[in-house]
Amino acid sequence: MPITAISPQTVSAARAILLDNLDALGRAFEGYTPNIV
Repeated sequence: MPITAISPQTVSAARAILLDNLDALGRAFEGYTPNIV
């Protein structure tokens, strides 16, 4: 298993952090909805 392999736990944690940041941004810019897919 290569060292560069990303574990599902790491992916989940990264996604949770990203979602938290997006949520915070959404509250900071009320009414502004960026096109993030």
